[in-house]
Amino acid sequence: MHSTLRPILALTLGLACLAGCGGSGAAPAAVTTEFLEALQQDDTARMGTLLTEAARAGLSEDAGFSLSGGDITSFEVGAETFTGSQAEVAVQLVQRDERQDASFLLREVDEGWRVHGVRVAFGDSHITLDFEESANPLASAGQAIVAELGQQLGAEMQKTFDEWEHTLEQGGTLEQIATERARFEEVVAVTPEQHEAAWRTDVKFTDQPARAILAELLGEGWTLDSSGFEAELDRGVSLEATSLSRIETFERVAREVGLYPVWPSLDTYETIETLTVGFQAGERDPQVHFAGPFAVEVSELTEETPNTVGEVIFTVRSVGIAPSALAYQTETTEPMVVDRLRGPLDEPLSDESIRHLGTPAVHGNYLTYRLSKDLRGLLRSVTTMSASGAVQFELPAVVEPVTWSRDRTDPVETAFGTLSLKSWGESVRFRLEGPKGSSLEDVKVRLSPLKADGTPLGVHFSSSSGWGRALEANVDCPEAPATVELKLCRNQTARHPFAFESIALAHHADQPEQLEPLTFSGAAPLSLEFLGTTREDDYVEATIRAHNRSNKDAVEFTTAFYYLDAGGNVLKDFPHTFSGDWDFDTGEPGPAVLTGATADLASFAAFAPENFTTIRLELQRVTFPDGTSWPVEVQ
Repeated sequence: MHSTLRPILALTLGLACLAGCGGSGAAPAAVTTEFLEALQQDDTARMGTLLTEAARAGLSEDAGFSLSGGDITSFEVGAETFTGSQAEVAVQLVQRDERQDASFLLREVDEGWRVHGVRVAFGDSHITLDFEESANPLASAGQAIVAELGQQLGAEMQKTFDEWEHTLEQGGTLEQIATERARFEEVVAVTPEQHEAAWRTDVKFTDQPARAILAELLGEGWTLDSSGFEAELDRGVSLEATSLSRIETFERVAREVGLYPVWPSLDTYETIETLTVGFQAGERDPQVHFAGPFAVEVSELTEETPNTVGEVIFTVRSVGIAPSALAYQTETTEPMVVDRLRGPLDEPLSDESIRHLGTPAVHGNYLTYRLSKDLRGLLRSVTTMSASGAVQFELPAVVEPVTWSRDRTDPVETAFGTLSLKSWGESVRFRLEGPKGSSLEDVKVRLSPLKADGTPLGVHFSSSSGWGRALEANVDCPEAPATVELKLCRNQTARHPFAFESIALAHHADQPEQLEPLTFSGAAPLSLEFLGTTREDDYVEATIRAHNRSNKDAVEFTTAFYYLDAGGNVLKDFPHTFSGDWDFDTGEPGPAVLTGATADLASFAAFAPENFTTIRLELQRVTFPDGTSWPVEVQ
């Protein structure tokens, strides 16, 4: 599809000064050439002499439509086509190095050939602007644009969906499959001692340009965006230190010239060919903390006033960890632990018992990971907070490779135990059983399926998990592989502690001095009533009524659904959580039930037995805007 209609649709002419008849009795191509020259020069009087009388009238009446060709850098007039007293002249316009195919429409009148419209190539068809349509020369064209765009968008969406579906069926694009295979091949044993030796480095620079040092520290696959800071990055830097990580050295060199780096985010589905690091002047607030090979930064901090709640986001980064250890980071683990989030009086500001699972993002020699923690109890007295924890990095301390072909059925003895095949097909499943008294809970299995020609096969799903002395591992593929290569890995976690002593809270003065006590009438903040269910095939929707009789909005609440038969016997129970409608302004759901209000709420009745007749509700938990909650003991 042509990328723009600007050469014609940006024709911004005010034709209030259009003259009457003018021009000559020249051929349509000559009239078109003269018209385009006038258009380039914004010569409305001259253009007026080259338009039909009806076109002049139509353009003059429509104040919202005008012509201007100032952006047309060149044009080429082509062939003429005649149909009685009508003529069409092909042209090619160039605007800001973009080419646009078009044709001008002319009619032979008493004065000679005159322009009354233009036809512009658009996608696989074209649109026509008839200047003589005084009501709105763009009206019919607009309908054509909408129709054409609809067809093209529909086709593009279908094409995108088909490509996505094909990629999903194949277990990834060819590039993704090759990348996963390369990461599998890179996994070799890395002991904690080798991990330590890989990231520690001794540096000694004497008056070397910062730019050169930084580029060397990053290695291949990186570019420096020095926009606005060329002079700073050309300054000489002298630095001598031992046992620094590569990322800490980078940060220290940047600080020497008054800058701090802006590292790339990998929170995107776009393909990244080259990583780019930019710069900002000054220093971060708070400062970044270095934990082993990692830099830990408080990248975002929000405070919701006067609700005494907020969120803090920690970002972990590293450059230059051993390739095998980076390649091993493909499964969901607990990459970061925040043990303490405390206020000035050592009061907890978050639920420190919550653990967060995730997977670091890895590209080249760069790793990054983000962890968010909800904050509560941010009273006016909480002017700062401290945080401590550790970055936890899983290492493949012991690695044993095994190759399993389609026709192999006998078990294989490994250093971890006996590996046997459970099934072979599009889903290949293995079982690893260790000797008596052993544990395989710290063992992971990486699997890489191959075709008969040795090329890697896409993967829909792969997992391994151990309980006691037994471990199950499987890989699901688009087709049955010819061979599956396995790497049996015993994990060892490298723990790198970090601590922030004083993180300033900017909006503490806008918070209340103390939390408002929760008050309510009755036995609980909310009273609940079951209203009924509706069924559509296997989908059962339950509607309940909630009345908030407390002095605070209920942000969300959880209630148990007890499914009862006709005799009042409990057939099954399941908890359901209710929150309010999504607020697009805040990007979060609104309150489930405002204070003093009643709301009817619907939910999918999960695991509802077929023969239940009613639902008994039991309120289990209510949370409020200030981060407090009302718990009850679950029976």
